[in-house]
Amino acid sequence: NRSTAVFGQASYRFNPRWETVVGARYNWDKQDYIRTTPAGGVGRQESEEFTGKVGLNFYADSDSLFYASASKGYKAGGVNLTANTPNFGPETNVVYEGGFKLTRFDGQVRLNGAIFYSDYEDIQFASIQAGLPVQQNASAGEALGGELELFGRAGGIDYNLGVAFAEATIYREAI
Repeated sequence: NRSTAVFGQASYRFNPRWETVVGARYNWDKQDYIRTTPAGGVGRQESEEFTGKVGLNFYADSDSLFYASASKGYKAGGVNLTANTPNFGPETNVVYEGGFKLTRFDGQVRLNGAIFYSDYEDIQFASIQAGLPVQQNASAGEALGGELELFGRAGGIDYNLGVAFAEATIYREAI
């Protein structure tokens, strides 16, 4: 396996309360394989993808951050080593997220919250075909979720409480 990437991220605070964030990444992925089964075989799976992020941060004060972002993610394709099983392609998703990070009581309490929506294409998933494990692609899917976290310190006790939810759906049959 070989994976190579170039990437970078920059932020610009265009006034004391507002900041933009921009990031980009380009991946090149290659897998060469030799099957050691009686059927044998030599092969290669290659994929490459441009991904990135744009975001906007609002600092209400030194202890309160509110943010929104959109980003594109990527997972390289790969190979199935069982005989007569095709390779699987890359998976991509676009994620929209918004949230906040609040610190109160001289840093003794921190509250973080976020909601997200992910739109997937070519979801990779594991299945069984002819009694053997196989990785393959589904057409598309989506996920919606959120979380709320509370961190704090009271006297000599540290605490961390959280709640999260997520609901995900694969739209179409596997191909």
